[in-house]
Amino acid sequence: MPAALIWLIAALALAGAGSGAHGRYLIPTIPFGILLALTGLGHLSRRIHRKRYEPVFLMLAILCLGWQVYAMERMGKVHGRNVENINHMQRLLANTLLRNTSVGDTVAVNDVGAMGYFSRCYIVDLVGLVSPPRSFHENLRLYRPKYLVIFPDWYQQYFTVENGRSVIYAADSLSFYAPVVGAGLRFNSISARDQMFVLGRFARGERGPNEIKMVWN
Repeated sequence: MPAALIWLIAALALAGAGSGAHGRYLIPTIPFGILLALTGLGHLSRRIHRKRYEPVFLMLAILCLGWQVYAMERMGKVHGRNVENINHMQRLLANTLLRNTSVGDTVAVNDVGAMGYFSRCYIVDLVGLVSPPRSFHENLRLYRPKYLVIFPDWYQQYFTVENGRSVIYAADSLSFYAPVVGAGLRFNSISARDQMFVLGRFARGERGPNEIKMVWN
């Protein structure tokens, strides 16, 4: 088991994180990086002349601290932009759901974090992180969600163009999902996509909304 963990950490370090992860899934590699750095410093200390030992490591310590101050200042700004993005997309749409749903309503999402917390709905995770992994249509059939909250291009194969608009038919073909509201980011730093939409469920004979309210931030 310890060997497996070491190889897993090494593989993660070499492979890197996906574009949507923004590096946060590399956290398991941090202990490996610390051990590697200590090993390197230990090897370096044995090769440096004793009279230069303390000044060299003092310089290295100052350099590392300066680097960390710069990195923290930069990451603080990035974190602020990331929080703005989540508030202007996921939290905005979650609050919209909160105002337009009742206790017990089911919502299917592909980005479960903020949506699950702020909407206070029963959440089905289409990606399968916190819900049993199932196919897209199987989730629609089993849960019959009142709304879908998705990045449309993740599910473009399920869309059908009807009467000049894109809709998704439920597995039983007795209902369909049509966009009712969307949120877009002009300067996206954290979200996997620039646009996210809420699709409402309508009976087959219903017209659905004529216009989609799109909010850009």
